[in-house]
Amino acid sequence: MRYQGFISRLNRKQVAPAYLFEGEDLYTRRVALRELKKKLISPAREDFNFSLFSAPGASTQVIVETLSLLPLKDDWRLIVLEDADKLTQGDQLIIANYLKRPVDSSCLVCLGEKFDQRKRFYQAFRKKGEIVTFNPPGQREAQALVKEIEERERKKVSSPALGELLERFQGDLDQLKNEMEKLILFIHPRKIIEREDVVEITGQGKGEGIFDFLALWRKKEMGKALFVLGQLLRRGEHPLAIHTLMVREVRILLEIKALGKQVSPARVIPLAFKGKNPSSSYWLSKAREYIIAAKNFRISELLSLCRLLW
Repeated sequence: MRYQGFISRLNRKQVAPAYLFEGEDLYTRRVALRELKKKLISPAREDFNFSLFSAPGASTQVIVETLSLLPLKDDWRLIVLEDADKLTQGDQLIIANYLKRPVDSSCLVCLGEKFDQRKRFYQAFRKKGEIVTFNPPGQREAQALVKEIEERERKKVSSPALGELLERFQGDLDQLKNEMEKLILFIHPRKIIEREDVVEITGQGKGEGIFDFLALWRKKEMGKALFVLGQLLRRGEHPLAIHTLMVREVRILLEIKALGKQVSPARVIPLAFKGKNPSSSYWLSKAREYIIAAKNFRISELLSLCRLLW
């Protein structure tokens, strides 16, 4: 089954007791999982009815025990196992045995890029669940994602910029989405993303870009950060663009410091990513990165940077 078939069945409230999500298109796979979670789990009861495990460290025995629990004030319990293609053969057999008689009120989703179709694990999903394949996207899917982000953010990607983006990231929607988010931050308050912006942010070829430098700086990996900064300047990146983004980084970290030690990711999103959905897993993850970064720096260090940059 492909993504569209899965969504079609989901919209008709046809939910299988188990899904195997296979393939390299991580972005569409994540969208499918998000839609399934939205259908099955009410946000107020997510802590009780949703569980996330990751192989190979997860105990499949604990997973099976969790699947056996009844949901709390909901129709479904959703259990997700990431990197299921890394399960040992013994752990695969435990899951396969569970699928002989799956619990009606539980939905198991196993994620992975490639599985051996000859194994009992794979055959168990074929008999008792559904297998959804997420192949690498083509140009149509990539263009549709860019258009979706354009409309949501009220920005425009010029034709040369679109061509550059498709050439670099057409086969990876996850990376394409991340690069579009970077570009939107980079060009603000401009409305149009030009080809030059794409080249400047994503780098010439495989070299690191400005956001790679900023990520290293936030982690206080100063040696690596200075090396990447040197690459950027030698490659012709405009110093003013780097300065502008550095000022933004320091401002965000100071504002996070001002919120205190118990600051939550949801409170950071309006500071660092204005207008973004505070319940989005992607932006919550990015906000956590900034909270960790704020802990890496003392206030005196950030204030010294202010005096240097302003």
